Parts: sequence; structure tokens; C-alpha cells
Amino acid sequence: MRLALAALCIWGCADPSGADPNPGDVVEDTDTTAIGDDDTDITDTDSDSDTGPCLQEIPNPGGDPAPLNWTAPPGNVSPGQAYPMGVVNTDDDAPTYIGTTLPDGADAAYWVFRTGPDAVIFQIHVQNSTNPFDSMHLHDGEDLCFGDEISPLSTEIEPHHIDARYVLDPEHVYVLEVTVPLGGWF
Repeated sequence: MRLALAALCIWGCADPSGADPNPGDVVEDTDTTAIGDDDTDITDTDSDSDTGPCLQEIPNPGGDPAPLNWTAPPGNVSPGQAYPMGVVNTDDDAPTYIGTTLPDGADAAYWVFRTGPDAVIFQIHVQNSTNPFDSMHLHDGEDLCFGDEISPLSTEIEPHHIDARYVLDPEHVYVLEVTVPLGGWF
């Protein structure tokens, strides 16, 4: 196969007269791999199209409609352990309750979800009567990789409740992070 490809390239690319088609042009060949040196596929090394390695993979959020009550068993304490919540299809599908128990030493809980085919205004109100909140962040989850924080339209944070509004893209994955410094149940 490689021999046929090389012959095709030589046959299709070579000038039969042997003359340089662009005299005076200097062409630098940076390819140091000879044909047949290895068995690997050609990959794109253009740095502007590469987002880099995924530093923290996240779970698939699933395809079922997201419930309004986002409770998670203990253990969703890192982006890689984010609790899958399904699909938020409309503005009305944002959770009305979020809760979990953070084990000793943990101060954040994570949920992963996907949006449906339409853009969504994701408005969330989290209330906690036992332990004060520190913050709430929404992160990009494209390619199931924990990404940058998404800027909210508005946020109000008080010790025992958080209100936030976000505009979310359709057919996209997001990770919700809620931090509670004292841990425990919320």
C-alpha cells in the first residue's frame, strides 16, 4: 500500500521534463520520516487546533432527562467522580434541590449534566440550613473533560444559599461544583 502511494505521488507530482516548476523558490522540507519508517498514522500537530491533554476526565452524564431533585450518594467529591444527572432540556429542568454528604476532608461536590438541543437559561438556587456554602461554579465539560469555569449572568452568594443564572449552549456537557468548607451533609 505504501509503495503504491509513493509511486502515485511520484507519478502525479513529478514534472516529466525534470525542470523546477518554480525556479528560485526555496521549499524547506521539515519531514524527517522516510516512507516506510513506521506504522503510525499521520496526525495533526497544528497547535491552534489542539486543546491539550485532558487533565481531569469526567463521567458521561447519561441521556435520560435530569430530575429536579439532584441528590447524590457520598463520593462525588472530585470532577472525575461527578454524579451523572442526565439531560437538562429546558429552562424549567434546572434542579430545585441539590444535596449530598461530603466525607471528612472533602469540601466540594460535583454533578455532571448535558443540555438538550436548545440553549438553556440555567437558573439554580441552592439552600443549606446546616453548613454554610463557600461557592458554586459551573465548568465546561466538552469531550468529557473538566474545563474552564463558565461565567454566570448573575450570582448571589450568602452563607446558607446561592442563586446563580447561566446561559448554556445546546448539546453541551457541564459540571456543577458546590463548595462547603465544613463538609458534611447539605
